Amino acid sequence: MKGGCNHLIIIRKKVAKVVISSNKMDQINDDEIYEYACCAIKYYLNKRIKRIKKDDESLYLSHILELIEKNRQKICESLHPAKVEEKNSIFSESYKLMKKGKDYIQGVSLFADGLLAKPFLLEKVNKSSRLGKHSYQIIDFVPSIQFNEEYKIKLAYQSYLLYFSLGFMPNNCKMINIQKEVLEFNPVSIFEEVKQIIDSIRRIKYTKEKPLSCINLHCKICRWKDKCLVDCIKRKDLSILFGVTKNKREILFNNNLKNIHDIARIDDKSSPNLKKQGIRNINFLVKQANAFINDKPELFSIPKIPKRIPILYFDIEGQLDLNFQYLFGIYNEEEFKYVPFWADEIGEEKKAFCKLIRYLSKFKKYSLVHYGTYEKTAIKELCFKYNISKKKEDKIIRSMIDLYSLIKKSVALPIYSYSLKDVANFIGFRWRDKDALGVNSIIWHNNWLDTKDNKFKKRILQYNEDDCKATMFLKKYLEKLEGNYNGKKLV
Repeated sequence: MKGGCNHLIIIRKKVAKVVISSNKMDQINDDEIYEYACCAIKYYLNKRIKRIKKDDESLYLSHILELIEKNRQKICESLHPAKVEEKNSIFSESYKLMKKGKDYIQGVSLFADGLLAKPFLLEKVNKSSRLGKHSYQIIDFVPSIQFNEEYKIKLAYQSYLLYFSLGFMPNNCKMINIQKEVLEFNPVSIFEEVKQIIDSIRRIKYTKEKPLSCINLHCKICRWKDKCLVDCIKRKDLSILFGVTKNKREILFNNNLKNIHDIARIDDKSSPNLKKQGIRNINFLVKQANAFINDKPELFSIPKIPKRIPILYFDIEGQLDLNFQYLFGIYNEEEFKYVPFWADEIGEEKKAFCKLIRYLSKFKKYSLVHYGTYEKTAIKELCFKYNISKKKEDKIIRSMIDLYSLIKKSVALPIYSYSLKDVANFIGFRWRDKDALGVNSIIWHNNWLDTKDNKFKKRILQYNEDDCKATMFLKKYLEKLEGNYNGKKLV
């Protein structure tokens, strides 16, 4: 088989009866593969330390699992797959349905060499295999818009186990996203990464060796976040620098840049070579490394903030999986007033959005200050969706000021994340609700949709108002930097 899979075990055409090891600790399943791909230290700690208490992560994961289950049910209602019966011989039952050539099969279990996988759906493909004149590939649902690397790795692992039934590893996987789009990729292309994860998990199971902590995108609500952050800061690990992904970290390591002190010493001679290898934001990394070392912000560009009056601070709350923007919040700095436009149901989204448009139309000119790309993207999509005139749309877009892009170009802060929560908390802003998190607002909104209990609505409105005020707080911070800058250093 092509694709660097020489170590695959060759089996006879007749599939032998599979005997599963009685020691389940020795087995590796697809959920473990996914968790390790997200974070090695999280995988290790979850295995070693039991947590009973419900927390932000467990509540959010419950929401995600519910979302996945609902969408999988809809997919099954559309495709009408054959189902593997829950029996002791579930592996042989899976193989029988695959041998019969059913178009779609749900509930298949795959096992080989101590590896277990339970893909959501198999789809029949007209390509000869050990099964006959057909073979299979995997279909699943992804609870996001894009195909993240961890889901790719999980599906590539499942595809690898299909090898033992097909005689080759399928070269295609399908994922259906929350917008009902079909995304495809070749699992063979990342097989070596899957193999490395399998080897790493086996080594951890055998040696009990603890992986090094590392900050990544999955830290936001992880129950181990604080523990890992303390460890990474203590080790001066590269992952505490904003924008240093796993791949960038490896590139820096290969250039003998092992910690933030090494980053702070990067000179002009090293920069071109690093840029060729994909490290584009070198100046920012050097400044942020110094910010961590000196424990204070490093200004490297004077922030220029347009001053069109009135200044309106803007934040949208939405449910991506429902394609529903349910709250458009504005804090008017001139009137010291928070103005929300709320949609009780999906059918009221247009009404709430049009109220926002009418409110903004009162002003001949204004600044619509927000944080990140979400608001601008949502405005463009909603204007198209509800046939808002190009003139009105252009006026709103021209008035929008993204503080996220401004702060990234202006100042390096000693924080690992540049989310609004982390940046505003660092400069001294505090949300009234101690559980104020984007993921929690999703849970609160789901509770509102289910119960129509006003306590959830009030909590979301307060959270959105504080987001608007945090944006105002940040804008004033940037203006202060602009005013105090003396050409050489922060004052």
